[in-house]
Amino acid sequence: MAHEQQLTWVQCAARYFGLDARSDLRVVEIGSYDVNGSIRPFFDAEAYVGVDFIEGPGVDLIADVRTQSIEGAPFDVAISC
Repeated sequence: MAHEQQLTWVQCAARYFGLDARSDLRVVEIGSYDVNGSIRPFFDAEAYVGVDFIEGPGVDLIADVRTQSIEGAPFDVAISC
């Protein structure tokens, strides 16, 4: 995540589509390394997997999603900021 405008946009979109209140969702965030904030709190998800190339805050799984499948798939929501 890079800046406040992205956080605001994701929060508004999650509310608009009702994703912030659905605890039955499985969410994967591609590029989840937390630089200046995380979108994770905007989802009340059953499962939330943060994926990135390197280890760090907000990263649950180190993987290249272009070539590797993600355990726990399929997901209801895939998001990348």
